[in-house]
Amino acid sequence: MTTIETTTILEAVAKALYRQAGYVPFLWHIDDVRMVIKDHDIALALTDAECLEVLENVRASVPADLGMCFEAIAVELECWVENGLGSAAAMNAVRDKLDTLSVDLARLAAQAAALLAEMQGEGMSGGAKSPRIIGGQP
Repeated sequence: MTTIETTTILEAVAKALYRQAGYVPFLWHIDDVRMVIKDHDIALALTDAECLEVLENVRASVPADLGMCFEAIAVELECWVENGLGSAAAMNAVRDKLDTLSVDLARLAAQAAALLAEMQGEGMSGGAKSPRIIGGQP
């Protein structure tokens, strides 16, 4: 069974349960959040969990007389951008950390190379000779 088939079945079951309880369901999906991101050219790349959080935030903050709508989702997403939330911000933080680690690694590699060169130079100077291996004996 594909993900689309599973989602369709789950949606049908959810709608049936709501109707049985006397509600007319209007279900929002994480793909609705992604559609708003695309349609409004919002610079965010959200995980499924983050998209669900956006929907929950909108549902909790939008007055009942206005209800959930795409514009409310867009406003919530703009707040995420302004506050540096979402995967895009996390990815940028990771990139910054990797850049810092890369610089640190290059510095350590240069120090190790200098130390190795110094050690090799000391072993050859001051009368000390490198051991010669003859017949397996130093």
